[in-house]
This record gives sequence, C-alpha cells and structure tokens, in this order.
Amino acid sequence: MIFKDKIDRNLIIKNKKNVFKHVVRELYLRNDIPCLSECCPLPQKCHEKVNNISFTSLLQNDCMYLIPDMKTIELYLELFEHENLNNIIIAQTVFENVKQDKQRMIRKLLKTPLKHCIYFNNEMFLETYLERMKDETREHRNMRGEN
Repeated sequence: MIFKDKIDRNLIIKNKKNVFKHVVRELYLRNDIPCLSECCPLPQKCHEKVNNISFTSLLQNDCMYLIPDMKTIELYLELFEHENLNNIIIAQTVFENVKQDKQRMIRKLLKTPLKHCIYFNNEMFLETYLERMKDETREHRNMRGEN
C-alpha cells in the first residue's frame, strides 16, 4: 500500500451525559487503488493487486464508462438495469448518499457479472478526494465534487 497523505478529521461528539468529547479520525489517501479497466495504460500495476480475487472488470472493447451522480441514480436507476448498459462506475460518495432502497438495487447491479459494474472508493483515492470546507454540509461538498 502506498499512502501519500494523511488527513485528520476533527469531530466534537456529545454523549448521553451531555459531555462533549473531541474525536480525531484519520483518513489515509491512497494512490494505488486499481481502476479495474482492461483499457488501463498501466495494466500490470492495476491488475496485479486483484488477480487472485474474482472481480468484475470493465469491458475492453468499450472504453466508455458511465459514472452517474446522485440525482441520476435517484431518478433513473431502473434504466441501469437494461442489458445494453454496462461499464458503470458507482462512486463511493454516490452510493453512501442515496436512499437505502436504491442502495439495494445498486448492490444487485454490482453483483451482476454481465453488467460490468464496479464500485470505486473515491473518498480514499488521492486524486478524487475533496475536502469539506468549514461550515459546509456533506451534501454541498458532494454537489461541489460533481462539477
């Protein structure tokens, strides 16, 4: 594992006795998360990490990918089940912020090998991590990240 940066998230949590407690959560950003694309220019590095595990990879003949945002998932998730739609990349932030019934449908898509649908940890990848500004809600940060 190659850790490039470490980010501390400082939280103030109130417990049952109304006592405030300061908590620090560490987040390590990585630059070695495999992309699982057969079109990857670095196939050795990407695929050697997942060779012994059976992952669904993205199709080689179609090097076009569908990366839906939260609004698209909430409005049109049923369309992603169509047999001709494949090479779908579900971002971690999108998955975590959609409603639970939609998460079940996304899990079903991820488990279908013919869909070539993958889950990408964009919160832990160095190049896609977006830090939350002071007094910014989680939803606003995610909307800023979609632009």
